[in-house]
Amino acid sequence: FDDLDKINPNQDDDFSEVNSGVYDEHNYILSPEKNPEFFEGLCEMCKQEKIPYNENGFTQEDLDKIIYFKPDKYWDSYFKNVTSLNELQYFHNLKKIYSNAFSYCSELKSVIFPEISNKFNISRNSFTKCFSLEKIVIPKIFESMIYNIFYYVDISKVNITYI
Repeated sequence: FDDLDKINPNQDDDFSEVNSGVYDEHNYILSPEKNPEFFEGLCEMCKQEKIPYNENGFTQEDLDKIIYFKPDKYWDSYFKNVTSLNELQYFHNLKKIYSNAFSYCSELKSVIFPEISNKFNISRNSFTKCFSLEKIVIPKIFESMIYNIFYYVDISKVNITYI
């Protein structure tokens, strides 16, 4: 992840195209305009878990404070209407995704996980019954668990990239 584009936006480097469009004029990576379903679910989870959040958007600094995703107290996902979880790649300090955190996201098409350390854990059934999945980018350490993490997902129809 390259913050040089934010500091010096007029200079081309190896990452300028990759980071194009990541930040908006407020330095928000995630906002209601960029991914409203994920943003709404994240705000609700933060509110319930008493994690500080900004109702206007999340900067990189805000995302770095979020270390887990979990379902609500009834084990329902906060993110059922989400279609994309590509912004997960910006959660650099993520430690755990709990069971059912993203289950029953029937319209979810893509997930891009952050490159993480070995201290990161994705629980079984975290993405159960996400029937519309087309693309997953996930750390290689989870290759042997892919069927347990994405339970009731036809993995043979999903484009999976291991990082």
